[in-house]
Amino acid sequence: MTTLQTAQRAYDNQAPAETPDPLDCPQVVSRIDSYCDALLGQRDIKLGNVPIVTVVDFAERIAASAVSCRDCGLDEGNLGRLILSALDFEPSHAHGYAVGIFAGEKDHCRDIAREMLEPFAQQILDQINEENADEE
Repeated sequence: MTTLQTAQRAYDNQAPAETPDPLDCPQVVSRIDSYCDALLGQRDIKLGNVPIVTVVDFAERIAASAVSCRDCGLDEGNLGRLILSALDFEPSHAHGYAVGIFAGEKDHCRDIAREMLEPFAQQILDQINEENADEE
């Protein structure tokens, strides 16, 4: 066997290059953070014109999490008190009950937003790359 054939066979049999995790890219993490802020501000997240996470889906996930906390005994009536406070236009009370639902974890909703957005990290990276290519 010639050296060229040996080299070609070694090249053909090498393991494919692993694609890096897009969540290791600071630009992707930063974009996800800004998308979390947008969801918390009740704005849908779109890539181009395609919605990837809607406020409705986000709100449903938060509600499911709140009910789960209630079912686990962590709520202490806060979910019902939150609803009553909202109906009575008592925002100062509503905030405390909302925080109480998740046992004081103020960033619980942000964590839910991040969980919903991270599966789209590769598409977000692709969008960032497209934006950078357009600028050049």
